[in-house]
Amino acid sequence: SILTQYGRKMFRNFLELTAGTWDNKQGAAVAAPADKKLSILDKIYAHRKNAVDEQKKIPALRPEALQAAYDLNIAPPQLSFPDRLRQSDYPLSLMAEIKRASPSKGIISADVCAPAQAREYAKAGASVISVLTEPEWFKGTIDDLRAVRQSLEGLPNRPAVLRKEFVFEEYQILEARLAGADTVLLIVKMLDIELLTRLYHY
Repeated sequence: SILTQYGRKMFRNFLELTAGTWDNKQGAAVAAPADKKLSILDKIYAHRKNAVDEQKKIPALRPEALQAAYDLNIAPPQLSFPDRLRQSDYPLSLMAEIKRASPSKGIISADVCAPAQAREYAKAGASVISVLTEPEWFKGTIDDLRAVRQSLEGLPNRPAVLRKEFVFEEYQILEARLAGADTVLLIVKMLDIELLTRLYHY
């Protein structure tokens, strides 16, 4: 109670308070915010950005080289992803995936033969085959996708092929098309709306 000796002292101290910031108070300070811990998505994005930048310096893999190849119409024929989903022989459409590893599970099937696995998925009725092409955390490559696409050539009502990758520029979509992808994954959380829209319409 403020009617006690200690209560009156506390009240006097309260009345003597002045406005200001913590920095103005001797012995008082606000702790500096801890450094924000990078998420696994942030780490992979940064790593892939550096890797793609380095890849584009290789003469045969420069953006203009890929565009020249694409302009020759040598990319494998492309399926409509939405149409292929609607053409399933079953009540629903199945997407199967070729994934050698992941950040959360570690190694899953490092030695899987991607084209052979794709054939099995196709025989089982998959409408789409997703192929991980990120090499560091998922142990995949664009060569996996290329081999998968080649293994499906000539199959009746073949599955669509999706490149599952951390895509952040048009170069990666062009690379995917030349390797035989029918579509690519765009990670909404990783892209701002302007970039997402641009890549979607590319």
